[in-house]
Amino acid sequence: MDNRSIIVGMGNYAVRRHGATLTCLGIGSCIAVMLLDSVNKVYGMAHIMLPYKKPSFKTVNPNKFADVCIPKTLDAMLELGADKGFIKAKIAGGAHMFPSLVNDKIAINQRNTTAVKTVLHNLNIPIIAEDLGGNHGRTVFLDTDTERVTIQIKSLGVLREL
Repeated sequence: MDNRSIIVGMGNYAVRRHGATLTCLGIGSCIAVMLLDSVNKVYGMAHIMLPYKKPSFKTVNPNKFADVCIPKTLDAMLELGADKGFIKAKIAGGAHMFPSLVNDKIAINQRNTTAVKTVLHNLNIPIIAEDLGGNHGRTVFLDTDTERVTIQIKSLGVLREL
């Protein structure tokens, strides 16, 4: 891995202007949220694990929740010079990894997808592309120089752009 590659781990986020590839590895039921300000060339990626943080819930890492991590990613982008009016989103993940073990009432992939879309809607950030669902994990790459988002599904031998 070269020094341009930044791994955005579970429950984390990263923002950059250019010169890096932001990567979420092994996105299963999690969601990779990419925020792009193409005008000011500021980019962010968040690796969302869970939908909402309840006020009473104590956690070491609140960034794993959509309602915490997406606004933090946005704030960090604004600090780097992004303009909220230009930010668009691309999202990927939300796979139903173990359909035989989870009933539909608690399917975390669906809850994550709904939460991410709701948080983005509430922040007035339009979703311009998505690659959601299925039952295979993905690795997601965002090249901050080209704005190219690549989705890799190794188990299927698939590589596609979003």
